[in-house]
Amino acid sequence: MSKKKICIVYNGINTINFRGHLIEAFQCGVPVVSTNFDCAKKLITKDNGLICESRSSEELARCIQIVSEKTYDKAKIQEDVSRRFGLKKICKQYESTLLEFYEKQT
Repeated sequence: MSKKKICIVYNGINTINFRGHLIEAFQCGVPVVSTNFDCAKKLITKDNGLICESRSSEELARCIQIVSEKTYDKAKIQEDVSRRFGLKKICKQYESTLLEFYEKQT
């Protein structure tokens, strides 16, 4: 697909799910600043970042300032993301979903 077509597609999307990027940051122990969208509400806590309620540049700058001045526990952020989204957790959820599907089929 050409760059022009890709730009047209992305410009037509109202929201893009950045969940993967948030989780990657958490895996590195990095706190995040995000605008208020469903995925962010499920991932961001007071211990790993801040959600900006407004999408204005002023509000985003204010939130970045707040996060940059706060001390976050890198290890705590990493432990939390591993607990909530680590391989063991995801595998258990996958297994549970498969078993549930299997039981419905039999």
